[in-house]
Amino acid sequence: CSSDLHFDDIVAITALARPGALRSGGAAKFAKRKTGSEDPVYFGEKHKKITEHTMGIMVYQEQMMQLAKEIADFSWMEVSDLRSAASKSLGDEFFGKFKKKFIEGAQETGLNETESEEIWNDISHSGSWSFNKSHAVSYGLISYWIAYFKAH
Repeated sequence: CSSDLHFDDIVAITALARPGALRSGGAAKFAKRKTGSEDPVYFGEKHKKITEHTMGIMVYQEQMMQLAKEIADFSWMEVSDLRSAASKSLGDEFFGKFKKKFIEGAQETGLNETESEEIWNDISHSGSWSFNKSHAVSYGLISYWIAYFKAH
């Protein structure tokens, strides 16, 4: 196991312990990538820029929003609709309304159909249950304090 652990790892783990990340396999991928048993996978430079600090995995609502805006050229209103759906855990049925537009938009910005589908699957599976980063940071900090006080 890597000794290169940071507070950001606690934050990511807090967000990955949510139903969407567990259901989509994001939590398992994160563990494999963090320990070095699997290499990160990026679908182009935009995807890498948005997910590099989480090793190619969409962990936070903010990443979902950036992916939709930058990769599929969603309008800010559409991005806001996705964020609202994620915060209310509206699920696959609601997210399905955006799939065709996302796939087409991602292909127009240079991704192939397989890459577009991969990213969409991450968004639709974990997006409907994803955590925003500020909540994950807050929960992570409380977890860190509790562990510290228990140890000392």
